[in-house]
Amino acid sequence: MAAVTLQCLPAEMIHEIFKHLDLSDQRTLRLVNRHLGTIANEYALKKVTFCMCKQDFDMLAELMKQPDLLCHIQSLIYVVDTISLERQTFEMYTRAVERDDILKVSVGKWLGRESEDPTKKLTPAELRENFDRYTQFFDEQEDILVQSRDHEMLKQLVSKLPNLKEINVSSDDETASVKNSPFKECRKVCDGPFEDGRMSTRHLQAMLKAVHASAVRLQTFRCYSVHYDIFDPQSFGLHSIMDLLGNMTYFELGIEAVEDAHMPIGMDDPHEIFGDLLECNKTMKSGTLQRVLGSMPNLVTLKLSFVEYHGEPQGSYPPPAFLDHVLPGRAKWPKLKELLLGNVMTDRVPLAQFLHRHQETLKWVRLDQIRLAKTSWMKLLPMLRKLFAGTGADVAITDFIMSVSETDDGIMVPEMWELGHPEWDYVRKEFGMPENADNNQLGLAVKKYITVKTKQECPLREDNMHFWESEEDELEDEDDFFDDEDEFFWEDEFEDDELPDLIDM
Repeated sequence: MAAVTLQCLPAEMIHEIFKHLDLSDQRTLRLVNRHLGTIANEYALKKVTFCMCKQDFDMLAELMKQPDLLCHIQSLIYVVDTISLERQTFEMYTRAVERDDILKVSVGKWLGRESEDPTKKLTPAELRENFDRYTQFFDEQEDILVQSRDHEMLKQLVSKLPNLKEINVSSDDETASVKNSPFKECRKVCDGPFEDGRMSTRHLQAMLKAVHASAVRLQTFRCYSVHYDIFDPQSFGLHSIMDLLGNMTYFELGIEAVEDAHMPIGMDDPHEIFGDLLECNKTMKSGTLQRVLGSMPNLVTLKLSFVEYHGEPQGSYPPPAFLDHVLPGRAKWPKLKELLLGNVMTDRVPLAQFLHRHQETLKWVRLDQIRLAKTSWMKLLPMLRKLFAGTGADVAITDFIMSVSETDDGIMVPEMWELGHPEWDYVRKEFGMPENADNNQLGLAVKKYITVKTKQECPLREDNMHFWESEEDELEDEDDFFDDEDEFFWEDEFEDDELPDLIDM
């Protein structure tokens, strides 16, 4: 009896086998023979990930010559992985290496790893070799930026992808990473000033212009994080392709409200931070993001958060956006199953109204760093419990949450609780740091209170609030930063009859 080989199996069975293989094994089997290669093409190149460098653009140019592969590509991931945007001399590069060595030792001491040997220092020959590699990459990167070569490359590529469904622009390892990034050897020892948020805007515009040119109707969009100016009505952005967003089912966006390139760590300039937050708030108030989200009637997943890069305590500055400036008025997505909202200000009734409209479809909810302007989380939490307890929905509140007390005398006292965050736990584990057990326990108690239908007391109380250690604030009065028309404190408008049995709480 002849031996049964893989290629003797029916094509349907081989497809099932490929579905259970990881990407590297799929690509290896693709090289065995033409028959397996044809089947493997459907799985091995569904996603194409690339950086802004000549090496990766050469790869894309070769890919465009292979139509049998192009027809299977469904996702493009453009990773914002750049070297310093400021050209460095050999002396500057050498000093950066020395600073990097000192930083590694300092971090080791901070983590209690004084005995661990820091990264091996480069020899003079290795240092020169690294610098030569940095110079080559810098020149190639500058040429791409000046000539906008990626814009033309992506227009050509997208026009050849009949099954493109997703675009992803990432400046963070949370959404995409390149294991063998050509920049890594330079960046390990030389991270100069570069602005990921604004660079993401540029990369995203390149992708969106290519999508627009080929009239691609996207289903999935991921971008983390992009500068808020992508929603400037005068620039090219998501609002420029709204007629192509009707099929969108998955939308994930992190908006950078405060850049991380103003000052060194620990030397944040309050004026710069306030300026960024004011401009972000004004941009959101223009309603551009509202219109973009309103053009996606078929959303199943919505993940939207605002990012602030500064070292000041949570809540030290005004919010980057208000919920009523971000979501369309009385928004309802009939198919919405997953929701993440992060770092916005609202109040308990408008937020509860929005969740109530989606109560029947929501299966997963994350409210991260949510601030209430004039109401209390101690009043909102019971409302969320009425909505979700016993429904099977996975609902969690994470990070710091802030509000003000609701008392009969009308005195508004600030409130804050720290509920922990899954990402913090991951970072602590990676660096060998102890878990923040108290915060985790409170966060878990809040989640249980919202989702489990058993008799429980509200876990948010005055005696477990979080208080920052107060230090003398050198910042001038907020009024010095804003004009009278800058509405950083918003009057909420809502209809009480929409939630009659919740509002009575």
